[in-house]
Amino acid sequence: RPPPPPPPPPPPLPQWPSPGPRSEMVGTMGDVTLSEAIVNGQLEPADVEVAYHAVLQNAYKGGGLDSRAADLEKYIRDGYLPFRVAETLNAIMADYSISEAARYLGEHAVAEELTIRTQRWRESFDKETMFFRGRDNSGAFLKPFDQYMWVGPSKYTEGGPWQYRFYVPFDGPGLREMYEAARPAGHGEPSRLCTVLHDAMTSVPAFHLDPAFHEAAEMVINCFGQYAHNNQPSHHILYMFAHGGCGAAGQKYIQHTLATLYGEFGYSGDEDNGEMSSWYVLSALGLYALAPGSGEYQIGAPPLFPRMVVRRQGGKDLIVERSAELRSEQLNAALGTEYLVADRALWNGEELDLRVSAANVQYRQLLAGGTLSFA
Repeated sequence: RPPPPPPPPPPPLPQWPSPGPRSEMVGTMGDVTLSEAIVNGQLEPADVEVAYHAVLQNAYKGGGLDSRAADLEKYIRDGYLPFRVAETLNAIMADYSISEAARYLGEHAVAEELTIRTQRWRESFDKETMFFRGRDNSGAFLKPFDQYMWVGPSKYTEGGPWQYRFYVPFDGPGLREMYEAARPAGHGEPSRLCTVLHDAMTSVPAFHLDPAFHEAAEMVINCFGQYAHNNQPSHHILYMFAHGGCGAAGQKYIQHTLATLYGEFGYSGDEDNGEMSSWYVLSALGLYALAPGSGEYQIGAPPLFPRMVVRRQGGKDLIVERSAELRSEQLNAALGTEYLVADRALWNGEELDLRVSAANVQYRQLLAGGTLSFA
């Protein structure tokens, strides 16, 4: 008897569920969602195989509308997509997530190959300006460069150079090293990354875009500096402070965002698929899934209330609490509002230092329950 025919390839993943599949936005970010679900054990065994083959299809072959099939060969060879900063960085983030799923499943050769790809984000970082910039087909950075130009020839999707300046949430230490190589920190500065993050919070909220669309206007009206919390590309930024060695500043800006960019007026921008609310709930708990697919949640700012409890049916509670002895610090010289700062956290009694680097807790540990204390 002839062998059975091979199974059909998995259907292309939706570009953007809103709530049904839509062929919109850039990159293959469904890879991120499924890879994280694999690593965190959120799929049934039969679905793991289907999901894994679907994300591998995007990483190596592409397929479907708006997939990575276009210019995939050049991206794999050179580490960037010409004239497309946002799509390049999204592809790299997807590769990171897929590499973690492959490593979790014991596919070590695939994991190592994709890990090498993820390090190519450096190809798009310009040490002279310290921004991610678009390259042409020959590899030259596009000129002229305007740090306030939204979209533009480099295709910063729904943002500009400032909003994509820290867009490697899976490699905070590498980004810190890149900034130091470009321009070493001055006397008294924890790192150049911290200095640039501070500049992002306090810079003039300017943009160059004609005609302007609502994401740009909302940044100016609702947010502060170049931190466009009104839209997804910026949501990781405040958690990058910890990777620069200035976690206290990040804690204060997280609390400032919770206090000022949410309220009776609603949200500061688009509530796309619940991401604005998700950011609030996680940040209020003192946790954030910064690196999708890593299986870890980064510890953020002290919780919104002295004691918060996440109750799980049939499982142990997750308790997040803060010490009454936490100190208060001013946000910055211009805004005198004070917020709580924690130097350390205790996860089920294990001490984690929050002063010099980021600290993480495994998602599976959080799921099992326990106590996270900010002290």
